[in-house]
Amino acid sequence: MPNRNAAVAAVPLLLALAGTARFDRPSGGDLVRRAPGPLFADEDGDGIVEYYAIGRRQVAVPTHYYRIAVAFRPGPEELEALAFLVPNRPTEERLESFLTSIDEIERLSGIDFLGELDDGVEEVLESARAPRIWPEN
Repeated sequence: MPNRNAAVAAVPLLLALAGTARFDRPSGGDLVRRAPGPLFADEDGDGIVEYYAIGRRQVAVPTHYYRIAVAFRPGPEELEALAFLVPNRPTEERLESFLTSIDEIERLSGIDFLGELDDGVEEVLESARAPRIWPEN
């Protein structure tokens, strides 16, 4: 079961994702698409998503948050992507450890984020996990 203080614990990482331009635009590139959101994931694979509900109205607290940024950069590999999947719990891990593929976020969310792209381009872009966060401009 997630930590009851998880909604607060993940805030520093989420602020890093939300407030820093280097996650939105690689050096020399233009932002094409950004997609942040909450996610309710089955963490132990038993088919049941465990999460907390808080407040009088029992608002569901996501188990994870994701953020996808796709940018255009002139050159042979014109599109680049970063995808993060951050658990909503306390952590001392570096932000880079939460890099994942867009395919993984699509699998967990059921959302096709880049469906308008040519299938070949979409497959390559979504299956790759960025090796590092984009350098600052």
